[in-house]
Amino acid sequence: DQSKFERLTILFIPLNWGGSISNSQLEWIEQDLENSRNSEITFMLIHHNPLWETTSESLMKKTYENRAALLDLIDENNIDMILAGHVHYDNVTIVNDTIFVTTTTPESTISTADGYWGYRRITIENGSISSYNYKEPKYSIPTYKLDTEIINAFSKKVINDLDVPISAYLKFILPKGNYSAQNGLIIYQRQNEILSELYVKTTVSAQNNNVVTLQPI
Repeated sequence: DQSKFERLTILFIPLNWGGSISNSQLEWIEQDLENSRNSEITFMLIHHNPLWETTSESLMKKTYENRAALLDLIDENNIDMILAGHVHYDNVTIVNDTIFVTTTTPESTISTADGYWGYRRITIENGSISSYNYKEPKYSIPTYKLDTEIINAFSKKVINDLDVPISAYLKFILPKGNYSAQNGLIIYQRQNEILSELYVKTTVSAQNNNVVTLQPI
């Protein structure tokens, strides 16, 4: 939330790329939290994790503006989970029962030796957050352990090398018509005068693969 001047770039290098929350943005957050008081679970989605100072991410050594005030709001409002990114690695830190979660990048440079491309699945059961790590104590789901192989226009293989089952969604573009799915469930279909576009859901157990095949009916 920095000004255009603060975000000025010189030879493609920005002067500042750290955290910043303006006073007006802070007021908006405070009002939004007030409007969310009756929520069962409260999440905050933010780019820079407010637990960390970002002076090192500024050529001008600019601090994370309003970081302390934001942390006070988080604590006062008992926010359940903060979801952040920016740094290209996984981290989970719990402060006063608030879970601060930072998730790695889906496809860019990696910042730590134990890092990888990934995404995070958060499970909510009975109004509570029941899981948020693929593996303890912090790790997200590694995308390099998931793959899809196109066998032909009517068949695709989903490869799951994870230690947990997954649900995968596949898209097929086929000649216009009606189809049934083997090892999958057609959840949506649309067509024009020539082609059918179908979306198929399949569940793949851990360390396994599924071949999904569409057949005309």
